[in-house]
Amino acid sequence: MDESFIIYIGFYVLLIFTDLIPDIRKKDKKSLWIFIPVFIATLTMNIMSAAGFSFPSINQPIIQILKNTLHM
Repeated sequence: MDESFIIYIGFYVLLIFTDLIPDIRKKDKKSLWIFIPVFIATLTMNIMSAAGFSFPSINQPIIQILKNTLHM
């Protein structure tokens, strides 16, 4: 792992303190149902990326959907 792992962890700690903790204190459960899974999913993907796992590109499927939808 390289320095990007430390950067990701630091960034998510900052996000937790600025976004999640205020919502927890306000007991805003509606936003927590969205924030927590999204934070966990993106943190997991970033850690996997820092560990060397490569994700497939999503660009080609999006291009195909747009071409089919817009009849290009």
